[in-house]
Amino acid sequence: MADGSMAYDPTLEIWIAIRSDQTDQVRDLARKLARMLKQESIWFEITNSQVEFVEPSEDNES
Repeated sequence: MADGSMAYDPTLEIWIAIRSDQTDQVRDLARKLARMLKQESIWFEITNSQVEFVEPSEDNES
C-alpha cells in the first residue's frame, strides 16, 4: 500500500473480450470498481488476443 503496509485481499480474475474502441469504457469501469471496492489501484491489462467461439463436437467424433 502507499504507506508501506500490507493488506491481503481475496482476488477475482476477470477476462473480457472487447473491441479496441471500447478500451476507454472498460478502463473507466475498472476505475469505478476500484473506488467501490476501496482499492488504491486495480490491475488492468490489455492483450492482443483473438477470440473464437467453438461449438462442441458430436458424440461420435473424436
